[in-house]
Amino acid sequence: MMKINYFKRLVLASIIGAGMLLGTNGLANSQEQEQKQEKQQKKDEKKQQRSQG
Repeated sequence: MMKINYFKRLVLASIIGAGMLLGTNGLANSQEQEQKQEKQQKKDEKKQQRSQG
């Protein structure tokens, strides 16, 4: 009985850990996308300023 409880805890901890890793990975990817978009916007603004000037 003790071995089963230990195994269940181990499996549950592994599942929670994997879920947390996936969650943080998703957040990091969304931040990276935002940074890329901001960088692209700045490039576009500079191009517009050059073409107007």
